Amino acid sequence: MDQTLCTPVASNGVLLLWFEAKDGNPSVSVSYPKRNVVSAATTAKVAAASRSFTRSPRIEFPFSARQAGMEGSATLLIAVNHEGEIVQKRVLYSIPNKVFGDAALMGVKRALFNVIKPEADTPKTVCMTMPLKYCLSGGVNYPSGACK
Repeated sequence: MDQTLCTPVASNGVLLLWFEAKDGNPSVSVSYPKRNVVSAATTAKVAAASRSFTRSPRIEFPFSARQAGMEGSATLLIAVNHEGEIVQKRVLYSIPNKVFGDAALMGVKRALFNVIKPEADTPKTVCMTMPLKYCLSGGVNYPSGACK
């Protein structure tokens, strides 16, 4: 992740992919190494802030997806400034349909994260991912969890 531009960065690495059955349904799992850009303390602080909001997002389940009986997920790449405002956002992926990413973008417009107090190694803007899971039984889950 390029922290200054808040964009994904291509790099060489090993990607592990495996297929398995979970609860009698086929599942595909992916694992890849993560690169740390800032210190572990800052990463932990940002992770804690990313799970608590001063003003929560209002992410709606897309009507067309609900009508079609479709569940899905989306992950946003967001840049949050030291005051907790989202200053940049984009969809990293939206599965199985684009409507989930579009709904996530619309829903985070007015979200406000808890303030991230600047420290020596903390950039003024911090990039983080925001995973969302859209479940017919439970609405929208953040951070994403499995549908039951």
